[in-house]
Amino acid sequence: MPLIDAYIKCDDIEGSYNLDTTRDQSDKLSDIIGSSMAKAKEEHTGWSEIYTFSYSLNDSHPSISITKPVDAASNELFVRCLKKHSKKRKEGNNTKTHKMQEMKLHVCRWVDENKDGIIDTFQTFLEYTFSDCSITSYSTDIDLAASDIPGEKITITFKKMSMKHYHPEESSVFEYDFGKKDKNASK
Repeated sequence: MPLIDAYIKCDDIEGSYNLDTTRDQSDKLSDIIGSSMAKAKEEHTGWSEIYTFSYSLNDSHPSISITKPVDAASNELFVRCLKKHSKKRKEGNNTKTHKMQEMKLHVCRWVDENKDGIIDTFQTFLEYTFSDCSITSYSTDIDLAASDIPGEKITITFKKMSMKHYHPEESSVFEYDFGKKDKNASK
């Protein structure tokens, strides 16, 4: 079962990585995703955060919900992001929603096994970018976390999503703009 360590970056506000990697693993990560990201991974130390994701990718209102513990390393990441980067805008029905231009989610996936004497081997790195986001809900609740530390949950809708997939053997990029529909696609 892969071990997922992640952090979320909203402009200059960052969460944290769990960093129990050796120098050799860090060098391999640097080769795959570039030295700047590997350095950022070294600097963002913290205990392992458990992220839960759920998403809906329907064409009209794609959305993602992210639940994570509130901890000292990320220091209420979503709260800070909402306060600093979101803006309230009036929608058609006079309701106000928080908007963010962009939200990034970085996920490192490690294989938690002992193979040829190597433990926790780097498997893949994913970088999601959500553009033109509307924050539809935000909450903190002690029941959201696995311990007595409160958890944060944020749900956003977005118009554009891109994913970069870095892998030791090959890399790929996927991008979809939900705001631009091919009118002939449904025919």
